[in-house]
Amino acid sequence: FVVWQDYVYREETLDVYLADRWKVTSRLLVEAELAYQRQRRHADYLTTPIQAGVPFPSLAISDSESLDANKVAPRLGVAYRFRDDALVRVAYQRWLRPAQFASLGPVATAGIPLDDRMVQRGGEMTHLRGQLEWEVSAKSFASGFVGTEKIEHHPFKLSPFAVNDLETLDRLTSRDLGSLARDDLLEFALTPDYEAGRIRRAGGAFNHLLGREWGLFGRYLHTSSENTGATYPGNQLPYLPQHAFSLGASWVNPAGWYFIGRAVHRSGRYRDEANTQALDAGWSGAFDLYWQSHDKRALLRFSVDDAWDKNTHPQYTAEATLRF
Repeated sequence: FVVWQDYVYREETLDVYLADRWKVTSRLLVEAELAYQRQRRHADYLTTPIQAGVPFPSLAISDSESLDANKVAPRLGVAYRFRDDALVRVAYQRWLRPAQFASLGPVATAGIPLDDRMVQRGGEMTHLRGQLEWEVSAKSFASGFVGTEKIEHHPFKLSPFAVNDLETLDRLTSRDLGSLARDDLLEFALTPDYEAGRIRRAGGAFNHLLGREWGLFGRYLHTSSENTGATYPGNQLPYLPQHAFSLGASWVNPAGWYFIGRAVHRSGRYRDEANTQALDAGWSGAFDLYWQSHDKRALLRFSVDDAWDKNTHPQYTAEATLRF
């Protein structure tokens, strides 16, 4: 016998937000948010035996599962500018990730955004982060942060199909030319599967203008992660290296040219929750070369991703656009 499995998932999300901010002084901002979030998730499973291409519905096995949540999720943030060129931000956030991709509610607290990269639909996150931002000079900017996240996914017995942006197609549609400088140092498109976890991070970043056309940027991230689920307690969470750092440069020319490149080094990590599929430590490179005519009717772009990466093949994207 072989089996044919049919899964039907239904998800409903209701989010109600109330938010306000108070400028206590010219240097102190306080922001408070309160969200009521309700989620109804239901799954039906049907397993039908098949022999010689003939299904046997009379032997089919059906099962169902429901996961419901009602949460009052508070968020509180403070931003304090203690010098004209420096400020500190602190935020506490609780959040249930809804089924939809967009939100009419706040996505940041006192300038610190919700970190949704490691949270699946229906997952619950508690996030605490402190951040320092410093304008070192008219041409240099630096920042540093420490933070912790506690995540509970409450997964179904069988994971639903991951509905998310397709990374490869996104390269053809997006023209966010500064993304390599802003993107985090994680290498996945779809949120990895794991039951629950605790993440502690600390890091820093810098940007420096060399002149009117050239700029440099870099970032370092230290991560400590622990699986807190019942199946793989104590394991590392997927795709989270302990050490990751990047160096990059950008170039803008008045003739319509734009270039940005970045090299990232990641320490060893794992692809899966069981920590059986190791990813090698090493470098990965990416760059984007772009030209647009002054009348904006012609556009050329060539990109490379995952260059020199030991764990995957490089990806190349070429684009030519004419507007009438």
